[in-house]
Amino acid sequence: MKRFLVGLYLALAALLTPLTVGATPTLSTSQMQELVSSVGCTATVTSSESSSFNAAYIPWGHRIITIGFENLPARWQQLILLHEAGHCLQSQNGEFQTLLNRGPYEIEWDADAFAIRKMGELYGVDAADLNHEVWAYLYHEYGYEGDLDDSHGLSVERITRGNLNRTTPRIES
Repeated sequence: MKRFLVGLYLALAALLTPLTVGATPTLSTSQMQELVSSVGCTATVTSSESSSFNAAYIPWGHRIITIGFENLPARWQQLILLHEAGHCLQSQNGEFQTLLNRGPYEIEWDADAFAIRKMGELYGVDAADLNHEVWAYLYHEYGYEGDLDDSHGLSVERITRGNLNRTTPRIES
């Protein structure tokens, strides 16, 4: 039943959210590096082209990888990069274990909160709405609802927490 409700919520979100993916300006790797460095992350950014997209912070290599970002709107790129920079800062500041002790999805929620707050500070945009757009797009295009079996949790939780981040600051350790 929970999975059905999650799917229904995301389907409604996808229908109500305008999809902005298409031919849009893209950030160069040097612009991506400049953005993550500007918030204190010392990881190296690498990127590669692809028809699908993904991003990750790799702690053992202290780098952020982006795949297929040329297919995303620039604002989405910025939000996702700031999320990964949030993971970088968690690593640099020794926050991973504290966040893990709080719960299985706290690392992701904390990085989301960081990205949403920084997007507002840097660009003056409502990044909770951007967060919602990204998750709705993933559901609409790929049927992705998130995953309870990994550290990322359900998309509906990420949207809900993102909306809470409009008024709730990032939890400091």
